[in-house]
Amino acid sequence: MKYNVIGYFLSEGFRNVFKNKKSTFSCLGVMCATMLLFGLFFAFGKNINNAVDTLEQEQGMQVFMEYDAKEEEINSLKEKLTNIQGINTVTFVTKEDAYNTMKERLGKNENAIKGFTPDIFSVSYIVTLTDLALNNQVYNEINALESVRTIQ
Repeated sequence: MKYNVIGYFLSEGFRNVFKNKKSTFSCLGVMCATMLLFGLFFAFGKNINNAVDTLEQEQGMQVFMEYDAKEEEINSLKEKLTNIQGINTVTFVTKEDAYNTMKERLGKNENAIKGFTPDIFSVSYIVTLTDLALNNQVYNEINALESVRTIQ
């Protein structure tokens, strides 16, 4: 194309924009509204996906051991848990940690457990998963292990 043809098209385009002001600005308004709605839905979708990903990473279960579990059983269970496919992290929770967590949850009502010692709690492991689709499979494998009292 020659430069004079491009110049002609541009000049005709700008001239018609100012000749047909109503249709030009209505089209411009519709395009802006469409882009705004698309941007809002895009941002909303991204935020939802991010929230779901965060929830998946934090999703897990707490594995409570028997009250009279010995140190070797506790360490053995940790090894078994780390070998299960689908488990991301395994965090040990002592009786004292469980007692302090309960006090925090009770807040102003912490007097409800006043007089109790941490020995009323059992040790546990907090297990996070790599994929939520493996939830039932991991649950069944953990439930089959010895020394496991309950899983939440």
